[in-house]
Amino acid sequence: MSEVEDDRPHVVMLVDNVIVGDSRVQKQARAMAERGWRVTLVGRRLAEKHPKRGMFGDVPARFAYVATEAGAAPRLERSTLLRNPLAYRSVRLQRHSDALADAAVESARFRIDEAKGKGRDRGLARLTSRARMAKALARRRLVDRRVTASESLRERRRLATGKIDELAISWWTTTRRDDAWEQLDPAIWDWERGYGPVVDRLRPDLIHANDHRMLHVGARAVNRAAAQGREVKLVWDAHEWLPGLEVARVSRTWLPAQVRLERSFAPYADAVVTVSEVLADMLQEEHGLRERPAVVCNAPLVGDTTQPDQTVREVIGLADDVPLLVYSGAISPERSVDTVVRALPELPGIHFVLVVKVPFQPVVPVLLDLAEELGVADRVHTAPFVPVDQIVPYLSSADAGVHTLLHGPNNEIALATKFYEYAQARLPVLVTDVKVMAETTRRTGQGEVFQPGDAADLVRAAKLVFGDLPKYRKAFDDAELMRSWTWEAQAEVLDGVYRKVLGR
Repeated sequence: MSEVEDDRPHVVMLVDNVIVGDSRVQKQARAMAERGWRVTLVGRRLAEKHPKRGMFGDVPARFAYVATEAGAAPRLERSTLLRNPLAYRSVRLQRHSDALADAAVESARFRIDEAKGKGRDRGLARLTSRARMAKALARRRLVDRRVTASESLRERRRLATGKIDELAISWWTTTRRDDAWEQLDPAIWDWERGYGPVVDRLRPDLIHANDHRMLHVGARAVNRAAAQGREVKLVWDAHEWLPGLEVARVSRTWLPAQVRLERSFAPYADAVVTVSEVLADMLQEEHGLRERPAVVCNAPLVGDTTQPDQTVREVIGLADDVPLLVYSGAISPERSVDTVVRALPELPGIHFVLVVKVPFQPVVPVLLDLAEELGVADRVHTAPFVPVDQIVPYLSSADAGVHTLLHGPNNEIALATKFYEYAQARLPVLVTDVKVMAETTRRTGQGEVFQPGDAADLVRAAKLVFGDLPKYRKAFDDAELMRSWTWEAQAEVLDGVYRKVLGR
């Protein structure tokens, strides 16, 4: 049936990534399509030449190109005179001067070599060529200083760490309050410019906006539709506590802008969903929401899974009787996965597999090098991601799962996706003492808790779990608990939100 002929309510799901790898969004789309909604995913394409359309299972997708035009950061190109007179006024001029300084040194070196073969004028030629080299080297040193000054200034400007930047942030947040996002991060407009026309062409009945950028895009699309006499409902799906994000190596203006953007457009949502009970309470208080957000946890598909070609144990070629610990998901320095590798020398016989995106995230080679250094490289393995409907059976051949989160505002308030995946795969867990995950693990008895970044404490916890795996697996015999930790149960909640918003 074509989109024109299909009279089912049209749900457009917006997400600010390429959709691939976003298991929550893919599960949402699939589940709502199975419940009779006409669903279209809208994600990002990273280059203008990339395809504008695609499919995720039976769900069609559209891809918006987000150009870096509004967010081109003109402050990086402003005059350097006041901030650092030594710095070059542009990257182009810096590169030009750098190249010419190299050329001057090479030219002087050529003259020195040439002078060595001179006859009667050899002494004068050498003297002249050495003077030329001295001048070229002096120029090279000056250019080096200016390059260093330029790069330092550009980094300070990029991160907005200077006094002028502090004054600007204070000025805009004081005078514009929540509307200050327009000055603090103009790149937000690039998302609207890229996604807005795509959403308008789809003519949705309901927009499901994942996270704050898409909340902004969705609210504007709703307003445009209303101006044309069409009613469109907006559901905002908040995946994290935005004010608690720990951001590094980005402009100091970025987080204040995002927080104010979210506050500006939260009132436009007809309903809000989020990932945990704790976060639901926090969002209701922060934004003065009339109703508490519905909770749709990041639980895995269970009832309609597909068997993978190989289990994770088969992928790495490990015998069934060899103890196997698994870490599944994104890896970054902040996730402290190196703690597991550092613990392995004290856990003889236990193998560790990283289920990670291929090509590898930058941290993975670092972990493999660490394993080599510690003499445990033969017990550290990697395995690729699989589609979301294969995750549980894929992981189930391991013996236990580990999550190494460090303390941080967003880490404390929800159960991670991998926590649910480990449970449905009947894997006892080793988790750090971040609040909600540690409390749940202790309450259910499905694993042990250790201190973040503490390899010795992880060794203690791992010896307990691997010493009596059947004891910890008993928690998974609770049918009611396990049912509540399925995506099928969560999809019922989301379906109810859609029906309520559309009066069905």
